[in-house]
Amino acid sequence: MDGADEAAVGQAEPTTAPNAAPTYQVKLLVDPRRILGADGAPLGRAAGALGLGESSGFEVAQYMDDAELSFAGQGWIIRFRHDGAEDRLRLTYKTRFDIVGDGTDLAAVEEALDRANAHRFDCRDTNYDPQVNLSYSRATLDFSNKKREPAPDLAPGALPDPVACRAIALDRLPGKMRKWPAKPAGWAEAVAAAPLIHGPVRQTNYPGEILGHAVEMQITPLCDGDGRESWFTEITAKADTFGEAVRLRADLMGKLRAEGWLLERNAFKTDLVLGNHRAG
Repeated sequence: MDGADEAAVGQAEPTTAPNAAPTYQVKLLVDPRRILGADGAPLGRAAGALGLGESSGFEVAQYMDDAELSFAGQGWIIRFRHDGAEDRLRLTYKTRFDIVGDGTDLAAVEEALDRANAHRFDCRDTNYDPQVNLSYSRATLDFSNKKREPAPDLAPGALPDPVACRAIALDRLPGKMRKWPAKPAGWAEAVAAAPLIHGPVRQTNYPGEILGHAVEMQITPLCDGDGRESWFTEITAKADTFGEAVRLRADLMGKLRAEGWLLERNAFKTDLVLGNHRAG
């Protein structure tokens, strides 16, 4: 188990350490009917306007939770990823704190960081990468514990079978998840021992540039909230500071809205996968 992570205590309480210093990501949805062809590839005009290059590859992801979404209900996510070139699995344990508003109010971001600090997610814990996600009208503060698992025999983009995934997820379960104060001891282990597989889903990535900002278009075939199949088409861009992220979000929304491409709703793919893509 990870050393600093195992310092988590059974009750959430403030620490004397300063808050974590997050990086930032802007996540916006664009209309696939306007910018993608029937095959899911970007159309020429959109590719030009968004400065898209050739695809940088694909990755396949699946999530683990039970039928009641017990992990998600506590703000936790377990995700496996594998792309077309790696000989390792990427396993992420992520906890998510909601931010009041759309993420453009610094006081609201700081309040979420305070809440995270009360759960010992602070500047001392190097096992978790903190990131603020700003979308259309929702923002979150995420802490990701990223692990690597050797997978030399997996085909490109393949994932282990459910039995193997469950064993790996349980074995590498981080201490903060095991000792989550809102739940009794053994809760996380019980859910991780027999979860359902949600997915897999395949995402294709295209690097691009909008108004001088480096971006990535991520395209994933998904069922939407009404169960209809569509292309989940997301523009993401990273920023180092709060001010930079707020300006970046405004620039991207302005450009995409002017082109008639912006979808006026939030880009949180995990919610759709957990809700509509259950493999068993």
